[in-house]
Order: sequence, then C-alpha cells, then structure tokens
Amino acid sequence: MILNFLKKWVLLIPMALIGLALSMIMLAHGQPSAQRLVARDLKYPEHYDAPNKGQMRSLTTFKEAVPQSGGLLLGTGMKIESFRTNGEPETIIEAPDCTFNTITKSAYSPGPIQIRTADGKMHIDGIGFIWNTATNKGATLGLTISNKVHTILNKDLMKETNAVSTTARTNTAAATTNDFLHVYSDHMVFDRLINLITYTGNVRVEDVQLDLLCDVMTVQLKSGTNGGVDKIVADRNVVIINKSQGGRTTGDQAVYTTREGRQVVELTGNPHWQEGPREGIANLFVFERLPNNMGNLLHAIGDASLKMPSSAIGKSGLFLSQSTSETNAPAATNHFVEMYADSMTFLQPLKGPVQTITADKNVFIVDRERKSQATGGHAFYDSNTGLLELTENALWQAGQHLFKGSLLTFNQKENTFAARTNAYMKIPASALGRSTPFQTSTNSTLVTNQFIEILSKSYEAKDELLTFHDHVQAALVQGEAVLGTLECETLKVAYATNQVKGTTSSKTVYDLTSIMAEKNVYAHQLPFKNPQGRSMEKELKCDELTIQMRPATNLIQQILANQNVMSTQIDTGSNGLPVRTTLTSEVLTADFFPYTNQVETAVAERKVVITRDTKHKDLHQDVIVAYGTRGTYTGTNDLMTLTGSPLVVSPSGTLNSEPLILDRRHNKVLAPNYSLKFVVKSNAPGGQTSPTKTVAK
Repeated sequence: MILNFLKKWVLLIPMALIGLALSMIMLAHGQPSAQRLVARDLKYPEHYDAPNKGQMRSLTTFKEAVPQSGGLLLGTGMKIESFRTNGEPETIIEAPDCTFNTITKSAYSPGPIQIRTADGKMHIDGIGFIWNTATNKGATLGLTISNKVHTILNKDLMKETNAVSTTARTNTAAATTNDFLHVYSDHMVFDRLINLITYTGNVRVEDVQLDLLCDVMTVQLKSGTNGGVDKIVADRNVVIINKSQGGRTTGDQAVYTTREGRQVVELTGNPHWQEGPREGIANLFVFERLPNNMGNLLHAIGDASLKMPSSAIGKSGLFLSQSTSETNAPAATNHFVEMYADSMTFLQPLKGPVQTITADKNVFIVDRERKSQATGGHAFYDSNTGLLELTENALWQAGQHLFKGSLLTFNQKENTFAARTNAYMKIPASALGRSTPFQTSTNSTLVTNQFIEILSKSYEAKDELLTFHDHVQAALVQGEAVLGTLECETLKVAYATNQVKGTTSSKTVYDLTSIMAEKNVYAHQLPFKNPQGRSMEKELKCDELTIQMRPATNLIQQILANQNVMSTQIDTGSNGLPVRTTLTSEVLTADFFPYTNQVETAVAERKVVITRDTKHKDLHQDVIVAYGTRGTYTGTNDLMTLTGSPLVVSPSGTLNSEPLILDRRHNKVLAPNYSLKFVVKSNAPGGQTSPTKTVAK
C-alpha cells in the first residue's frame, strides 16, 4: 500500500502540472505576450481508462497558476486527490506553492508539502521538496524532501500484508495513538527505481513503547498494490530506548522485518543493553513485539552476558554463602551477579522492568564478591516471583559449598532453595555448627577439612528447615576418609539464624537446632581410635531418629531413637580381637554432658536386649545376653542398670536379679538380689555336663 501510494502521488504531481500547463497554454492563446497570465481556482480531473472509463482517478486543483520563463510553471494552493476504481478517496497531496519544469518534468518547492492517505494510515509532511521523473545525472528518480521530515505510519502497514476487502477496511475500529509510528528526520529521499525511502540527519522513530535514534534509516517497500514495509534498516549510532523502563539498547545497525506475522528488529555491531543497574551484551540482539500489547521479547544471541544486582536473586537460606557473613557488606546496588550463556531472552512488559530472563546452553552465573557460581544448560528467572531455575546438570558452588541436581531453584521472595532429581550437597561440617553426631573427639572444635556430603532424590531449604527426600545418603568425610554415614528416606535439618556482634561489625551465624531422620534409618560411625588407643565402631538402626542440639552451643543435647532400635558398638583392643555389644529396644534416649560429646545418661525402654559377643585368641566366642524391660546407663560411672525382671544368659548359666547392674568400666555384673543357675562340666573324657546347680541370695 505504501509503495502504491508513493508511486501514485509522485506520478500525480507531474501529470497534474502537465495538465495545468496545457490549460494555461489554451488560456494564453490570443493573449498579448506582455500581459501576465494568472488562472484561479483551476481544476484538472483525470479519469480511468476502460473498464472503469468515466470513473475519476484524480482531481488536481490550484488556487492560482502562473507560467514562468524557461519552461517553468508556478502554481499556488495545490491539492491533488486520488480515488480508487470504486470512487473511494485514496490519497491527498497539498502544497502551498510548487514550481514545475515542463522540460525535465520535475517539480520543486522550498515550501511545505503534505501527503496523506484518506484512511489515515500514512502521513508525510516536510519543508522543501524536489520531484524528478527523468534519470538525470546525479538526480534520484523520485522524491526528495529537504527539511523537517515527519512521517506517521499506522503499524498495520508494518505487518505482513494481505489483500483486505473494502468492507473490512470500513468496519475497522478507529485507530488510537498506540497504533502509529512517527519518523522524524532532517531529510528524506524516495528512490522510485528501487522502492527505497532513505531518512538522514537526526533520525528519530517514536511510538508509545520505544524510541529509536540513528544517523541513517532506509525503508524498503514491498512491490504490489497492497504494498507495505518489507524491511527497515537503521545505520550508525543506533539507540533504542524503552520509554516505560528507561532501558537503552545501542548498536551499529538495526534491521526491522516481519516474520510469520511477528514484527522483529535485529541489532548488530557491538549491541549493548542497559536498564537501570542491569546490562547485557551479545553478538546479536533481536527485538520481537508480542501480540495484544503483551510487551516485547529481547533475544541476545551469541556470547550473551548479563549483569544484574545480587538482590535480584538473593541468598536463600542457610547454605547459600559462607557459614558466617558480614552484615555490613556493600549495598545491593554495588553488588552484582553476572550471567553468561550462548543465548538469552528477556521479556519486557509494556510497563515496569524486565519480567523474565531465559538463558540457554553453557549457562554460567557468578557472584564474584561472594565467591559463588552456578552452571547448567538452561536458566530461567522471573522477577515477579523472584524465582531462578537452573536445569540440565545444574551445579552451584558457594565458597566450600557445592550443590547439584537436574534442577536447582532459588526463590528470592520466599527465601528458599531446592534441588530436584539426583540432588547432591556438599558443605563444610562447620555449616552445621561446631559439632556433628559423628564427631569422635570430646573437643568442640571442628577440623577444618571435614565435609558433609548428602545424596537424595530432592531437597529444599525453607523457613530455617532443610529437608531431604527419598533414598537419603549422608556422609561425614575428612580429606579422603569417611568418618560416618547416615541413610534414611527423609532427613530434616533445622537451624536458627543469629547475629553475633563484633567490635567493628556483626556476623550472621547459623546454629543447628535439630536433625530428624525417618524410615529405615541407619547410622554408621566408621572405626576410629579412642583416647585409650582402642578401635571403636558404632552403628544405629531405627525407624525414627531425632538429634536435638544444645542452644547456643551447637553441641548434641539429646538423641532419641524410636521403633525397632538396634545400637551396636564394636570395641577392638591392641590384640585385634573385637568385642561386639548390641542393644535392641523400642525406644532409646541418650542425653549428653554439656560442652562435650559424651553421654551423660541413656535410657532403653521396652523389650530391652543387650548382647555381648567376645572373641578369644583360641577363636572361640563368649556370647552373653541380658534381657529386661528398661535399661538405664549413667556415664559418670559407666554403669548399665537393667530392671523389669532382668535376666542374663551365658554359656555358664543364667542370672536373675532385680535390679541387674552391668559395670562396663570394670567388666563385671552386680546382682544385689540374685538367682544363679550354672552348669558344671565334668573333667572326665568327653566333657559330660553335670546337672544344673542353683544358687540364690
């Protein structure tokens, strides 16, 4: 439509002026040569040929026309109206004055010119124009407007054009200011041979959402009666401004095209985008306008990078930074997170900042100040929800903290962090406070090279609670050595956040408050040397395990094991012969001395069974089994007291006593009220057993 419009009106000007010249010649016939000839209110109609013969094609009117020397003709108050074959008005051209060269068939004027379509979809005005119809040397076949060019385009003309019926046009709702694009420049040239409009000098394009600035802009028109824009190219010092957010994008060249009904602008030549503190670069930027005023998409393609404030992501809970952090850190406006990827896409709404960011392939996110970085194949960030998702072998490392999973999510608004599918976590043991359940020393100081590794199907940190789900496997490692393991189906780690004030600053300290393991719980402390030089190994099985930490100390206060409890200790001396002690019960509760990892009291309840299996040098074993309904251990004297009809069974016989006291320190049994049955073996060959003897107190 644009091409048809421009071609038609640039033809109408010389045709109208030729008609005017002929009319003036006819009027001048028989007049004295010295007399100045002036024609007023002149009208020159033009009609279509067959099959629309008789239908007016155009009507040219002049308020006044005067012939000049040298084949020139001066007209004032020019107005040219064109019509379609059905009589509907099409274009209107107006100029206060115009000079026509009857020899070169060119027209020019230093004054204003105005061209518009009857449907209001296109309007051009400017000051000073030249129209050339001949390919004179150095002249363009077409139109040149020399000053103050202003073009108004309805955005429908910038879409892929299809034939539109007259009915559809007349039924179209009235256009609003949002539907128009304004182009301003110092100069404009329309080259009729190649259907190209060129704007130069302070070129500025405006619409409701965006402004574009450049040195030169060319508009390639489509051929055909329906016309439309095929391509728009902005060259040199290109600046695109998002009015609502103040975002600014720069580059060397911007190319506008339409693709499958979508309006697309490609920006190349060191493109750079900035919106407030956010900024990005890439090899290519592609702007895509979304339908129904949903905003714009900005695609950054090839070596894309983005810098944004760290507050956009935030730190989601316990393990996202070092175990302690300075609260007087630099303000968020001075602290940035960088993102790199092969490509990124930004969703820009009509109002407000960037809504979503999508990054694809070789994604790398780094917070240099916090020594934190993440990698993956795909990342998605939503500023409305504060959610950042990292997928495809996602990995995140913050200092000595390491997190992996098929999906990692950070929610800044809800202050949460989660990992899904093959979720892995490695953190310093110090992140759980100054003590762990597997710590082997009574000293509360942790070794700096101890780490906790946890593998599960998924986990999340929210509201000071870290929860692991399905097939949880945890290990405490020191260097390459595994100190202990914990297996269960669900693991919950609760912690508290506290501020510790120093002389010059304050720190955030994460204090472990409790650990809860559920379903098929198995804890294993691998062999270690105790202060006496003996090798100790411990195991615990149960359905539920709860570890409570002592407030403000991060030391164990209590361990509670519930349902199907089995606790095993393997004690191996310097002779290499192990002593295995196993306790089974329904409930086992252990309370610890303050400031140590030593048990103060332990209580086993319901169906208590204690088994002691001792191996000797001659390879025979002594198995002693003690039964009761309740067992109480006191750490101060290393005594286990059995009550509830306790019974001890050994190869030598049985012992009943209420209570029954096992002195572990001196390796003996105390039975205040005992009944003893023992077996006496004969010294005769064959070792026949004599009848059982009973001794009671």
